[in-house]
Amino acid sequence: MLDGVDALGPWLAQRENVSEVRIDNHAARFLYAGGAPEAAELLKAMIAAGFRVTAFGRRRQSLEDVFMQVTKGHVQ
Repeated sequence: MLDGVDALGPWLAQRENVSEVRIDNHAARFLYAGGAPEAAELLKAMIAAGFRVTAFGRRRQSLEDVFMQVTKGHVQ
């Protein structure tokens, strides 16, 4: 992401299937529950809204990532 990344956070937070939006170092990271066709539509909407996208991709979560999310990092 480039300029305007700060405005992208609130914009993403209003989108369906988007959660846990984080903006850092000119990049946006978020969880997306939609499939590939919906992700393509999200990318299209981001560009149409004037956001300059330089990279857009998926990162699969590891089992450890899922565990840490579920436990919020706390193990009893």
